Amino acid sequence: MAGPIQNAMSNVVNTASAIAVAGKKLNESEKQASEKASAEIKAQEQASQALQKEAQDTALEADLIKMGADPESARAYMNARTLGLDTKSFGMIRRKGKFVGSFSSLAEKLSKDAITDSLSSKVLNQKGFAERVVALSSSRKGRVEALVSASEGGKK
Repeated sequence: MAGPIQNAMSNVVNTASAIAVAGKKLNESEKQASEKASAEIKAQEQASQALQKEAQDTALEADLIKMGADPESARAYMNARTLGLDTKSFGMIRRKGKFVGSFSSLAEKLSKDAITDSLSSKVLNQKGFAERVVALSSSRKGRVEALVSASEGGKK
């Protein structure tokens, strides 16, 4: 009797073991399918982000060129930015290794200086004209006559 009972018990254990192995394989295949799906989703997100970054970089380079940047300089700037290099020093002007200023700060400084020079020249010219008029004669009547005769030019 021990034989058939042991045989039945062995069959039950084998069947339970086979069910456990099948369940484990099914669970592993579900886990692998889930991991595969999440890896695909992650790859799609990375591709989407890379495409978005490329579109932004392309638009930035085009904007730089539209605003008047040299196309080669704009491309060099974008390449440096893509490589992760420091781009803050682009447009910096140096003289003998020392920082002089950026293009924008120097342009602003030069424009202010140009306006100052223009206005001071205008003031000096007006002041010089007034001094020359006063020097023409000691009286008002003499100055008027001198200006009238000067404005006639070559008329005689």
